[in-house]
Amino acid sequence: MPCNGSQNGDPTFPFFDGPFPPAEPTRRRRPGNGDCGGNGNGNGSGNCNGNGNGNSNGNGDGCDAPAYASFCQRGSLDIDADSPIPFNARSCPDRNICLEDGVVRLRRPGAYAVSYTFAVPENYTFFSNLFLTMNGETVPGSATQIEKNTTSNSMVYSGQAIVQAGECAKLSLVSSEPVDITAGSSDPIATLVVHRL
Repeated sequence: MPCNGSQNGDPTFPFFDGPFPPAEPTRRRRPGNGDCGGNGNGNGSGNCNGNGNGNSNGNGDGCDAPAYASFCQRGSLDIDADSPIPFNARSCPDRNICLEDGVVRLRRPGAYAVSYTFAVPENYTFFSNLFLTMNGETVPGSATQIEKNTTSNSMVYSGQAIVQAGECAKLSLVSSEPVDITAGSSDPIATLVVHRL
């Protein structure tokens, strides 16, 4: 669900009392100012930047629950240098970690563990630095250097970081060099896994 899309609200969205979810999570609401927002009953149009009922800054039912999602870019990838990789598929959908025009949005503030992979098929050579950005700023310690100078085999590179995000932060995986890679239609070139801590 995109950040600026319609949200019907889920009055049974899970709420956990501690940093780790119990084996049988309780399901309840709590009143107050919330980023999962509604108009007081869990319903609203919901967006990251607007004002009024149902937006991330509005008054409504707050919620606090583990959030995680997985994204990938598969098929072909053709981007300019220093451009974010546009993800085109996802799994483990979570309404608080959304995909908006290929960009990952973190709707709730907090700390997130982020990991990524980048696969270079065997018939390509590729040299670049990959790194994470948060709202356009490089995440320290997230860079991975890619130096694939042979076409005899494929290679997969990976990186990870823990980031502190504000409300509706934009998380991107960026390549310092142009990318023009084509893989199988179901083969991921890049993956991104996000888990709210």
